[in-house]
Amino acid sequence: MDRQAQLQAAQLNEAADYLVMNAIDTIRERMQDDDAKSRLTALEDAYLNERPIDLLARRQWLENTLSTEEAAWPLRLYLADVALQEQNEASFEQEVSACLTRLTDLFVVVSLFMFITRLYVLRAPTQSIAAAYVRETMTKNPSIAPYIRSIYIQTLLDAEDFESAYEQLQLAVEENNSMLTIEGLEILPILLARLGKWSDAARVKALVGQFAREQVSEAERSEYVERLLVDVQEREQLGDFETARFLMDVAKEVDDQHPAVKGYLSIGVQMPKGWWPVQ
Repeated sequence: MDRQAQLQAAQLNEAADYLVMNAIDTIRERMQDDDAKSRLTALEDAYLNERPIDLLARRQWLENTLSTEEAAWPLRLYLADVALQEQNEASFEQEVSACLTRLTDLFVVVSLFMFITRLYVLRAPTQSIAAAYVRETMTKNPSIAPYIRSIYIQTLLDAEDFESAYEQLQLAVEENNSMLTIEGLEILPILLARLGKWSDAARVKALVGQFAREQVSEAERSEYVERLLVDVQEREQLGDFETARFLMDVAKEVDDQHPAVKGYLSIGVQMPKGWWPVQ
């Protein structure tokens, strides 16, 4: 393995550790037994300090600890990560399920699904495999689906499945999904134009406007409008007036009183070169 590959592997492992640590922290914070909390912390510290490089030895360390320490059960999530590195999906599912069956706190359950879904996506050999896993998880756990939909959307985009990403973005906006970021919202009208879904234009425009008003801060909304107008300018300069008109309509729907919106001419015919912006 060359130096660059070693660096990438180290970064991936660090990111995986971060996800597992945060999942275990979430479980620990909701524990009622202070002694169990302290013991779990000591065992996790011991694992992180002592864990072998070899995956089989790492698995044996964890399995030995789990067989003798009741408080160690959240460490099964480290075992789940070992299973992913071994490409042993059955073991991965078994360890995650063993943790989920111990949980009754809905917040912890949802958080665990989010962390573990991100972990799988991180370790997946291809984006298509990652997308298939997230889709199956959402299908099997419909109550959890809204919380991991944004992960699914990003995975679909990475896999260049733009049609499915477009459909999922619409669902996220329709359900007023608080997990959807402003960056995700920006992609929806762009995907509509890219895919030529012009029959959806009025509906998508209304959905984006409503979501921006209800879920996005005033400052973010203002910045979003400004970025939309940059996109409008680029589309107009490329002669793509249909997309430019649509994006301008979206900007108006989001905030028709924004100074930048009020200061631009409506698009209907090609304007002379250099007309942008209108002061």
